[in-house]
Amino acid sequence: MLKKCLLITIAGCILAFPALVFAEEVELAYDDGSPQGNSFYPEQGAAYAVKFTPPAGTWYVKTARYYIYNHPGSLIKVRVLHASGGEPASDMFEGLEIHPDTTGWFDVDLVEYEIEVTDEFFVVYEFAESDVFNTRLGHDTGENERSWNHSPTSDWSPNEHLIFFIRAVVVDELGVGEEFLPESSMDCRCYPNPFTASTQIDYVVPQAGRVTFSIWDAGGRCVRILVDACKPQGNHSIRWDAKDEAGNLLPSGVYFSRLDADYSIFTQRIVLIR
Repeated sequence: MLKKCLLITIAGCILAFPALVFAEEVELAYDDGSPQGNSFYPEQGAAYAVKFTPPAGTWYVKTARYYIYNHPGSLIKVRVLHASGGEPASDMFEGLEIHPDTTGWFDVDLVEYEIEVTDEFFVVYEFAESDVFNTRLGHDTGENERSWNHSPTSDWSPNEHLIFFIRAVVVDELGVGEEFLPESSMDCRCYPNPFTASTQIDYVVPQAGRVTFSIWDAGGRCVRILVDACKPQGNHSIRWDAKDEAGNLLPSGVYFSRLDADYSIFTQRIVLIR
């Protein structure tokens, strides 16, 4: 974690107080957030996967995130696989069976499994039972190099024409980020992340009030204030164009979004790649 101090001058004396504590957390996302259709192969053992590339260093898989079209009672198996030669390989944990209960983004907490990733890995959505009314996975039509299929009668193969809506949240330290998440519903997500030109930021304000949303560099300097206004309770969105307050394009690197609302702070790590 990166920690900085706030310097305050009182009667000529400089006092240092803890000011910023940034959670090293990244949502890896390669979709646009709004699926056009859904993948549907309701046979036991059929599966979809997305290959993820984490930032350099050692990370842990905190959350598997799927955009699903729900059929109550369906049984889905969550898997995380090693990558070998860019292809799906062995399992990184024993897997987890879930019964999704919603339509939309569905999060699966994987912190307790301590899944360490230092290189490419796959997150898998697998049908755990044969059911013609099974829960389905959102997708878009488009060229990509990250989506893979598996059927009960064939091995893994790349699907270059569909973008599966699977995401992964990784953290650099198990349990990190919890101190920033109060019991209220304050939240923030950026996608794509990493990004090249711009990223959309969706955030949730737990109750009406003053909201500040800012971008900070890895040195602890505020480079852009995107929001500084009173906002109603609920969901909000804003786009960051990778520019600083003066309109200059910022270089590649690690940045942090910071949401200040309701006397709470929520931060997220963002990676800019030029």
